[in-house]
Amino acid sequence: MFCEYYRNIYKLYQRSYVALNTAVKIGDREVLFFVKRSRQRRASVSFSVEKDLSIQVSAPYRTSVDSIAKILKNRASWIARRIGEIQKNESTKGTALFLGEAYEVKITRNSEEKNYCRLEDKAIKINIQDEWLSQQGVKEEAALELMCWYKKEIKSIFIEKLGKWSEKIKISYDSFRINNAMRQWGSCDYKNVISLNWRLVMAPKEIIDYVIIHELCHIKHKNHSEEFWKMVEKYYPGYKEAKKHLRENITHYEWHPKEFLL
Repeated sequence: MFCEYYRNIYKLYQRSYVALNTAVKIGDREVLFFVKRSRQRRASVSFSVEKDLSIQVSAPYRTSVDSIAKILKNRASWIARRIGEIQKNESTKGTALFLGEAYEVKITRNSEEKNYCRLEDKAIKINIQDEWLSQQGVKEEAALELMCWYKKEIKSIFIEKLGKWSEKIKISYDSFRINNAMRQWGSCDYKNVISLNWRLVMAPKEIIDYVIIHELCHIKHKNHSEEFWKMVEKYYPGYKEAKKHLRENITHYEWHPKEFLL
C-alpha cells in the first residue's frame, strides 16, 4: 500500500510540473506562495500576486524552495505595494435588507480611513481599514461592521417608535432591550420590560410599528386573549397582514453574519 502511495507521488513529479506551497515573510505578515515546478525549459523564476493575496510562482524544476523564498524577499517592497493596490481597489458587491428595501453592499479597503458602515448614495458602504487582511478576513470584518450598524440604527428607531406609540396608547413600560433571538420578534415580561429583536431592522417600518404595538398591549394583557387582539387591532387595524408578513419573510430576516460570507 505504501509502495503504491510513493509510486503515485513519483509519477506526479514526472509530469510537466509539481505544485508546492509554503509561506514567506513580507513586512509583518506571512504570505502564502504556491510553486509550479516546470520540467520544460525555463531559465528564470516568475511570480504574480493573486486576488486572494497569495503569490503564484513558476520556476525551473530543480529550483529549491529556499531560493524562491530569497527571490521573493528581494522583491518584498514590490509585493507589499502590489498587495496594497489589490486591497485598496477591491470592491465586493452583495445585497442587504434595510427597512424593507434591498441595498447594494459595497466593500472597500482603505487604510487611510477607519472601519465604517453607512448608507450612502443608495448603497450600504463598508470600509475595512486593515490592509493585511485576507479576502476571507475582509468578509468576516465586513459582516461584523454591518451587524453593528444594523444594531445602532434599529436602537434609535425602537426608541423613537416606543415613545410615539406608548404616548398614543397612553401606556408606560419599564424599559426596553434589544435581543438576538432567532424566531421571536419581541416580548414583554411581568416587569413590563420590552425586548425587541434587532433583526427587525430588515423589515419595513410599518412592521416594526406592529411588533411594538403588540408588545405594548401585552403590558395590559399578559396573554393572547380576545381582549388583547381587540386592543392591538384598535391601534393597528392591519395586524393580520403584519403577522402574515413576518411569518412569510422569517427566513429573509433571520440574518446571521455567516450568511454574508457566502
